[in-house]
Formats: sequence, C-alpha cells, structure tokens
Amino acid sequence: MKKDYILVLPSWYPGRLDAFNGDFNERLVESLKDKRFQIVLYINTVRGNKLEDVEIYEAMNLIVYRIYYKHTKNPFNRFFRILFIYKRFFSIIFKKYGFPQLVHTYVFFPAGIGSLYLKLRYRLK
Repeated sequence: MKKDYILVLPSWYPGRLDAFNGDFNERLVESLKDKRFQIVLYINTVRGNKLEDVEIYEAMNLIVYRIYYKHTKNPFNRFFRILFIYKRFFSIIFKKYGFPQLVHTYVFFPAGIGSLYLKLRYRLK
C-alpha cells in the first residue's frame, strides 16, 4: 500500500525506558496525526542480553516503530549498529509504504545517521 506520509526520525521519544524522554516530540507528532499520515522510527539503546527488540504502535494516521538494541560502549560499534538498524527498517517501510514526502529529524545523534543515509542513498530531503 503506497501512501503519502512524513517519516519522523527523533533522537528522543517516549518509550519503555523513559516515558517522558522527548515527550514534546511525541506531542508534535500527535498534533499532526489528524492531518497527515506519519511513521515514527525511534532507535534507542537498552542494557540487557537481548540483541534487539521491536515495539510497533499503530493508530489512525500514525505508526511508531520503537527499536531497542543492546548497549555497547564502543562508539564505532554503536554507530554501525544504528546505521544497520536504520537501513533495515527503511527497507521494510519503503517496501510497504513507498518513499516519504518529507523526512523530519529531531536532534543529530542518533537520528541524524538515518537522515544522512537517506540523503546520500536516496537523495531524500
């Protein structure tokens, strides 16, 4: 199902680790959901044994993917792990919904990794 949508890439967004982390970003997304279809792709680190965990929330005109990956202290491993997750989920989202009309990024790290990849790979703005 191809659809016109806004892809939101926040570095801060409420999740199971902190219900108030970036709640202003969530309120902005919620305020627009009556007017525009949006997909939020939020990636955050979590401590524990599980390598990766995915939560998907769907409401009218809104889909939120919360991806939690195992914490690492090595900044290079963290960067490439985030890039790998973004690439994988962009592929899933684009196959299902097509390319977004607009990509909205909040705060450069880690969401900027995804937006930079989209700009270089797909020439999206």
